[in-house]
Amino acid sequence: MKTLVVPDIHLKLYMIKKIKKITKEYKVDEVIFMGDYFDDWGETSNDNLYLDTIKAIKEYKEECDKKNIKTHFLIGNHEISYIKNTPIHHSNHSDVIGVAIRDFLKEMKPTVAYKSQGWLFSHAGILKDKKWYYLPFTEYNLKQIKELDKDNSPLWLRSFEIDVKGKQIVGHTPVKRLYRNNDWLYVDTWSTYSDKSRYGDQSLIIVEDGEILKVGDWDSFL
Repeated sequence: MKTLVVPDIHLKLYMIKKIKKITKEYKVDEVIFMGDYFDDWGETSNDNLYLDTIKAIKEYKEECDKKNIKTHFLIGNHEISYIKNTPIHHSNHSDVIGVAIRDFLKEMKPTVAYKSQGWLFSHAGILKDKKWYYLPFTEYNLKQIKELDKDNSPLWLRSFEIDVKGKQIVGHTPVKRLYRNNDWLYVDTWSTYSDKSRYGDQSLIIVEDGEILKVGDWDSFL
């Protein structure tokens, strides 16, 4: 079993090109998207980029479906403002884009949490697991949605200084390279500075039979 883990995309269309290459090269069986598909430095008014990102992800999922590659989508903190229809400073404020994102999320059916190969996946990390985290977000009630938009929720948690337990893979917190805190693995290596220069090494991982395999960094994609 090979599971490709896709960290926070944030409108980076070139990431889709990279994951297509890895999907084919390593013959993966499953792909997990860690959330935060939208919003990036200086791009919150670039409506076309939002629409192109939606199109690219949907086309990739369709390609995976045809090849019987399972895809699973997680919710990130950048999605919650669109789900609530309350855009904030880092959101796109267009009603058209808001509707497009909500339609996209309804189609992808993201959850807060997902388990595969002995690992627990979420956008930011889970301190206390709950059954409803594994349901599609369309089944959450208002109280649950509000709970997700709080500090230390699985969408917002910053856990570097917490004595975390259990095997988890998380995105959300930018890291320059894959980083471990006990048995938590942080994979958001695709973040950039505000000038669009790279912050992380842009590596990806595959979980193969429970073990972590690093499958590329920036130089390998040149």
